[in-house]
Amino acid sequence: MCKEKLIMSKDMKLIMENWRGFVNEADDWHDCDKNKIPVQMFLTAYYVSGEVKDQTKAYNKAASYFKKLNKREPTREVMDYTLQVAALIAGVKGMVAAANAPAGIISGAAMLVATLFKKAKDKEFREASKNIRNLLQMFCIDGATLDLINDELEIEYIQTSGVLQQIESFLKQASKDPSVELPNLTHDLVEWINTKTPYSDSSETDLIER
Repeated sequence: MCKEKLIMSKDMKLIMENWRGFVNEADDWHDCDKNKIPVQMFLTAYYVSGEVKDQTKAYNKAASYFKKLNKREPTREVMDYTLQVAALIAGVKGMVAAANAPAGIISGAAMLVATLFKKAKDKEFREASKNIRNLLQMFCIDGATLDLINDELEIEYIQTSGVLQQIESFLKQASKDPSVELPNLTHDLVEWINTKTPYSDSSETDLIER
């Protein structure tokens, strides 16, 4: 791949604004500071997203699964918000469903997120519905930053960085800790570009988050 095609001029960089995320010491993933949503809540919402048309069934199923993860009874407020997230996921699932969706809650949730991230490069997809925009925001998937990244780079990231495995590993580990929130995927992509591609050859061409 030609290096000149990968390097972005300095005037095309985005400036990071009010970055307040912190690094998770175990795996170097940064929290998404825009939406404080615990991983346990997201996994519970994914688990019941197929039941959202039956609120009573969804509520009971979500409460049981959340208790399994969190080791305590969820509050009504937590359950209400979890079901809102579940409805959001249900509204997006059909648009990002993988042909061979893996079995298992964590694997399925990881595939959903990775596929969503892959499709987010397409501006038409990002703007297709409010559900998609809200779900992208949950993971700090920033369209403005993605628009500035060379298509070949993003394809290489999806294919070679092991992002799906990283997301799955992160969700599995974070499912045991109620304090861990959803990660900032744009940050991970930018970090990969600045350290694993020709961008790493010069600090003058570092890509910076918006």
